[in-house]
Amino acid sequence: AYEIRNCDWSSDVCSSDLQRTKMELTFELCTLEWAIEYQDMVREHIAVDGDYPFNNYPLALADFSAYVAELQDEAAGIGLPPHIPAQDTLLLVADGARVIGELRFRPRLVENISPENQNGHIGYNLRPSLRGQGIGTRLIALAKALGQECGLERLYLTISPENLASQRKIGRAHV
Repeated sequence: AYEIRNCDWSSDVCSSDLQRTKMELTFELCTLEWAIEYQDMVREHIAVDGDYPFNNYPLALADFSAYVAELQDEAAGIGLPPHIPAQDTLLLVADGARVIGELRFRPRLVENISPENQNGHIGYNLRPSLRGQGIGTRLIALAKALGQECGLERLYLTISPENLASQRKIGRAHV
């Protein structure tokens, strides 16, 4: 019940969307130094949305060191089903200090895996308090640039039909 959107490199994000939010955004590896910020983001999601359906958040809240080790295993392809490519989880950090989102990125193409099985797939989320400010559009632009750096010709995004905000965001990013 998810729509698959094909992201090619022939278009860029609208400059007006990039100008809406002036903060500097970077992707950072999930390391122990981000524990408090990451856990705060997860708690905000749970308070606003009632859940945090991304990664193993109970482990992140209980034992962040073990959570980071689990993410490192996923990035190495350890413990994943054979039809699922390795996944990097990167934190979206504002101004070098605050975790405001997360990118789950499968940059390593595996032969005989279709987009439906998450080859070249990205997934993302933002702090609820920062939605509607153009940050998601910027996150997608950064993800596109990261995909290009990794040699990917395209990315795939799966979108739940009821997630209208994400559909608009992806449309603004010309994905």
